[in-house]
Amino acid sequence: MPMLTFLRRLHLVSSVLALAAASACVAPGGTMGDPQAAIELVAARSLLSRYPDARVTIDSAYTIAGAAPGGPTGTFRTSARTGALATALRASVGSHVPDDGVRLRLSEPRVVDDSMRVTVTLDWGSGSGVTPGRSGYHTQRLTLLHERGSWRVVRIEELGIT
Repeated sequence: MPMLTFLRRLHLVSSVLALAAASACVAPGGTMGDPQAAIELVAARSLLSRYPDARVTIDSAYTIAGAAPGGPTGTFRTSARTGALATALRASVGSHVPDDGVRLRLSEPRVVDDSMRVTVTLDWGSGSGVTPGRSGYHTQRLTLLHERGSWRVVRIEELGIT
């Protein structure tokens, strides 16, 4: 019984840490060194915070902005930026939805007035455990502002979920 209690507490702590990481801001000159990469990282962490136990695969193809679930545009993130994003998220890189995990897809960040907007989609297979026995997706459009040297999510629009 004490071991089960410990594991529950450990899971709770990891969930809280995931939420904290999602809300944390990333300075554009930080470890990724590229403002678009920083925006992508903050956006990815925001949606992934809802799926803290998911094994993540990052698709290097950009998706159609504002569409759910959003198809590929034919434009690809550089391998260096995709690798940096994968490292920061402890994820792998691939274009297929893994049977036992989620695939992360992002649109290219776009300037809208004084902010940036990016669409984030997670796709999952039936063996992922997200929706047991079913595949699905979750898409959000995020608006980010640059304040005091870092990016933060200021608006989340739900575009679709299954």
